[in-house]
Amino acid sequence: MSNQKYSTDDKLKCLRLFLPLRNPNTPDKKKIDILNAISGVTKIFLDLVEKKEEILFSVLKTLRHLLQSENSIVRALSIRVLRRCCNARIIIEHLEKLNIHFLIVRILEQQKYNKLGCVETFKLIYQIIHSDPDLMPRSFVQSIVAISEHEDDPLRVTAIMTLAELSLFNTHLSAICGGILTICKAIIDPSHSQIQEFLVRVLLNLINSPKTKQYVSTNELNIILSPFMSVFEKSISKKKFLTCIASKRAIIYMCRDWGGLIFFARNPNGLKGILHTLKLPSRKINMLTIETLYSLFFLKMPLNDGEQIEINYNIPNLERTNSQSSYHHIWGDLDLILPLEQSPHHNLLDNYVAILLVAFMDVGLFQSLVDVGKVGSKKLSFYIANLLGELLHRSNRILPSRLFSSLQSLPSLFEIAASFSDSPFIRVRASRMLSELDKFARKKKSKISLDFHVYLLLSNINHQKSVKVKRGFKSNELPINVNQTLKIKHDKSIADQEFESRMKESKVISTEDYLKWNFKTISHLLNGPLNNIKYLDISIKNKFMKNYLNFLDPNSGQFCNISKTQKNLIYIGISVQLIGVLLNHSVGCNFLKNSSFIRSIHLALRMENEGTSTNNSGMKRLFTPTKISKTLTKEYFTLIGNMTNYKSGLDILLKSGILKSLQKTVETKGRGDLALPIIISLDYNLTTITRRFLSKVLHFGTKLIRLQATEHLKFLWRAGVNDFSDWAIKMLVWQLRDKDVTVAGAALDLLDECCTRSPKCLETLVSCRPEDLSKFGIKGKNLLITLLSMPKGFDHLKEIKYIDQKLIYWEKKGIIDYVKDLDHYLTSIYSYKKHNYNDNIKIPLPPHFFAELVKTEKGANILLERKLIPKWINFLSKIKFLKNASLEINNNLNDLGGDEIDTEIVKKEMKNKIENEVKIGGSDNVKNQENEINKGTGKVKRKGKGERKGGINKNEKEKEKEKEKETESKKRRKGVKNGKERAKKKDEFLFNSLKIRAIIWTIGSIASSKLGYKILKKYNPVKIISNFALNSNQMSVRGTCIYVMGLLSEIDEIRKKLNKYGWEYPTEKGHMIAIPTFENRAKFFSYNQDQYLGSYPKNLKQTINIDYSTLNTEKNNLIKNLKDIGNTINEDSSMKNLLELKSNHPELFLDPHLFYISYKMLEYYKFRFSIRKFFHFLFRDIFLTEKNLDNLHKDLFIDKKNETNNINIKNNQIGFDLSDLFENKSQNENMQNNAKKIENVTNNKTIQQKYSFERLKQLPLPDGVNPKNLIHFLKEDDFDRVLSCSKQDFLTLPKWSQMHKLKECGLL
Repeated sequence: MSNQKYSTDDKLKCLRLFLPLRNPNTPDKKKIDILNAISGVTKIFLDLVEKKEEILFSVLKTLRHLLQSENSIVRALSIRVLRRCCNARIIIEHLEKLNIHFLIVRILEQQKYNKLGCVETFKLIYQIIHSDPDLMPRSFVQSIVAISEHEDDPLRVTAIMTLAELSLFNTHLSAICGGILTICKAIIDPSHSQIQEFLVRVLLNLINSPKTKQYVSTNELNIILSPFMSVFEKSISKKKFLTCIASKRAIIYMCRDWGGLIFFARNPNGLKGILHTLKLPSRKINMLTIETLYSLFFLKMPLNDGEQIEINYNIPNLERTNSQSSYHHIWGDLDLILPLEQSPHHNLLDNYVAILLVAFMDVGLFQSLVDVGKVGSKKLSFYIANLLGELLHRSNRILPSRLFSSLQSLPSLFEIAASFSDSPFIRVRASRMLSELDKFARKKKSKISLDFHVYLLLSNINHQKSVKVKRGFKSNELPINVNQTLKIKHDKSIADQEFESRMKESKVISTEDYLKWNFKTISHLLNGPLNNIKYLDISIKNKFMKNYLNFLDPNSGQFCNISKTQKNLIYIGISVQLIGVLLNHSVGCNFLKNSSFIRSIHLALRMENEGTSTNNSGMKRLFTPTKISKTLTKEYFTLIGNMTNYKSGLDILLKSGILKSLQKTVETKGRGDLALPIIISLDYNLTTITRRFLSKVLHFGTKLIRLQATEHLKFLWRAGVNDFSDWAIKMLVWQLRDKDVTVAGAALDLLDECCTRSPKCLETLVSCRPEDLSKFGIKGKNLLITLLSMPKGFDHLKEIKYIDQKLIYWEKKGIIDYVKDLDHYLTSIYSYKKHNYNDNIKIPLPPHFFAELVKTEKGANILLERKLIPKWINFLSKIKFLKNASLEINNNLNDLGGDEIDTEIVKKEMKNKIENEVKIGGSDNVKNQENEINKGTGKVKRKGKGERKGGINKNEKEKEKEKEKETESKKRRKGVKNGKERAKKKDEFLFNSLKIRAIIWTIGSIASSKLGYKILKKYNPVKIISNFALNSNQMSVRGTCIYVMGLLSEIDEIRKKLNKYGWEYPTEKGHMIAIPTFENRAKFFSYNQDQYLGSYPKNLKQTINIDYSTLNTEKNNLIKNLKDIGNTINEDSSMKNLLELKSNHPELFLDPHLFYISYKMLEYYKFRFSIRKFFHFLFRDIFLTEKNLDNLHKDLFIDKKNETNNINIKNNQIGFDLSDLFENKSQNENMQNNAKKIENVTNNKTIQQKYSFERLKQLPLPDGVNPKNLIHFLKEDDFDRVLSCSKQDFLTLPKWSQMHKLKECGLL
């Protein structure tokens, strides 16, 4: 409700807008203008209703009257006005009291006639959901459910989304109307693939909460599995197969949530049912199940040909200008080329996969795969064999040794392959599977074949270290064989004659045509004899070196015009070897320094920088974009980069001016095709010269160059360049100031990667005293938190007052936000997406503030001074696990500090009632009442200031009652506040769950360090967390405990306790995984399904009391057929009977009471949408007056639900005079006027009155006469006179004939 105050004139103007709407002579166009105007002043109306409740009834009745207008726009705008007024709880309450909801449902389900009205109705429903969902009319929900199940309805998706949202806010109402069942059916509908994940998330939300899981039955969840289970034929239709695909996606979504996984694990039709589908006769279903298993375990499907997808890197395209991806090096994905070593962060994906794998193992995954693989098709056996190999590979890495030892040998498969008792077909298939497993194992052991340029870079980086290349490569795939060390030693000492023979064999001396050269012999010479200074001197004198350098000289036009193909890479490799041989000796350095090759390269770079195409010597431009993309011209930078790997080579480049020319070339705009190979080819392992060059590029280069230079720093870091922490970290800190967000983000990513794996990098970062990193979002904040783990970082953050600020935040809500962010991150990763899965997928655990704080003694002392740990432990220790209840109760949640929580909703409601009923005389009074509630006595002693010996004074009692009425009316009127209070009540359980999980994460994170565990050791955190993991009724809490137990498994002292409490862990450290033992797994996967609270359709007698004795035969027959129409067996006959009744007795379908009965059926019974439309068709001619709508509850029946509200409706069903509201009239006069109005209403009869032809032709029409159906109000005597036939004969005429007669006489 708005706090703005409006003047009396504004309120009067607002009310006067409604007056023309009540006049039947007001044209529709004017009504539309008025309703549009009212939509803009609803705030004034709500402010007026807050003080004058009698106004509300008159206005709502006016809108109710407009909902029956013939104009569809008027009806739609009336709903819009209602929607904008539904902030107030009192207005939502009166939608049912005044029977407005029936009229709105009729508009919604007659979409053909009012599309705008349907849209406004859905907006109205959405408004009620978010204002006060507890007051949602049941008729609305039944209508939404019917639309959601109607395949051809254009509003079906909107209805499903609305129903899903309602299920979160009012689960009970959705469940009893069949909404949750409808959601389950919509999940496996192929046409709803775009909203499928949202629907699954809604369903999982209901399952995870003990408060709402009672409304979700096992049968409803089994609907998701049913498409798989119900295929028993070999061939399958396309529609059914698409449904199976939708079911597959839903299974993956559900299994990636702890609630869904636990449900499937304990459900006999869950994980076991998924494996059972492998044995079904349909090959399509078999393959779909295999795809499901691959996706569940984040594995990549192999190729159909039987070959695994290989890592393939083509020759790089240096013209690439894509600057969007900051995670890919120019040669490919760095995560595949140079994968990171084991991260110090906790990989949450390993915990999930381990639990999932164990759950499948418990239902016989491996044996089922073997059984199917030995009898399945060749294609199926291949996929199963690869899946077995992948799962065995992962099991060896993440499962405890006891669990893995039972799988390693696969005894049954070996037995089948070696046995001759089975059929040859089965034996051959088993042998083939073993062969595929052997191939898979060989591929896992084989090294990744690297791109030639990547190999050169790695060789240069490790050249000065005198060690082998860190990453494996296949030497036989490279054009240079550098591993034949013994042969090289032998070749150095060969005889002079043999050397001369090889020189002649190479043909380099005899001819300058490189096509005639023997490059294999040249390679042997470079690897052996030419490393001897004696033979090197000979090669220089006999023109061997001179001819080869002339081949490289751009002026010769040979090397620079060779096309860029994989075959021609041999020229680059041998050229790199030759320059390396020359630079290893002073003789070679002098020769190279004075060669024309160096001068030509310098000249070509100068021409490029000056922008000239030719020079005085006739040399043409070398580094054109065409040559760079199609020839080996760009490999000149590879040769220059190889020279920077030697001190002598750097001297040559400096003195010749090549390095300065390179710097100018890099700074040239629009030549990224030159800048990128220059940056990545230089060596940064030797001196500071190239590092300064890289620093200038990072500072002053173009956006693309800066980004690629930052990415190359990542390559250098992973390749192990010298002293990276001393010089590169400073560059990255500078890059954080970059104006471009992409460049700064790439620098931050690399800083995070380096500092979390290298203490030296973290020390350098602290010494740089970086600016506020929190402006970079979550990654920047996490990096700041990581600084807390070092004493220098702690001092730096303490100095800038970061710690003091964050302590306050983390105490109040930081630990809650940590869990929320983590949930959001996990949801985004676990979402089903079509990306390539592999072993490199990792979900690192973000750093926790308190975990990093306790890694230093100063931080640990601060945490102890705050005394937060005892509060957290006290909070968890008071949680009670109830086996057959829907809540975990904490009796003293306020001990935690921060936000106040109270999960005992019933107790809180009792408290509120007492506070409203009793005059609060002081704080002691309230405390006494609370104590008596807690004792459960139910007796409340009322003590207050007005208590006397003889009792409380009567005047004071009256004052108390008046105050109570005022407070109650204010609460009812302030619907927004009440709605927020109810939302808080609904969120209390969710908030309590977050608190539990947040504290478990906090305790586990603190205990994961040695210093932190010393602090927590006396509280035995392992026992507390294990207790929650096995006994909690909240599935999300169990999942959190799995992650946290894995986090604790790294501490040796904790490992011993894990065994004591029934937990296992991998022998090798670094995986941070803990799995419950077989006995504890039964508890972990237990799913306590409380009594199902969703109800089924009730008998009509249980919902409406009908006095059948007052009804005639036709009316009883009508009600009977309306009830039977929901039965598919009686549907046709019932429809036929109802149509006959409408033809023979049309007056029945104009009876307001029968209308009410039929719409009550729609409210309580579940009918298909087509049947509901048939209901509307039957009663389409009825026009309900105000008297009809106000008296629907009378005479024939009494609605139990509204029985107590009839008095309020009676007292307020007449309109009012606006002047009465603001003129100074006495209260007695107003009361007398109201009494007279009430008497007039009670004396009115609802019996339909007949009029003469002449009266019906006059305007205005009598009260209660529907202008659409004047013929039904015509006296029977006038039929023969006006229409020349009796009433019975007229009703038997065709409709077109009836319309013609009515037009002639003027009754249409």
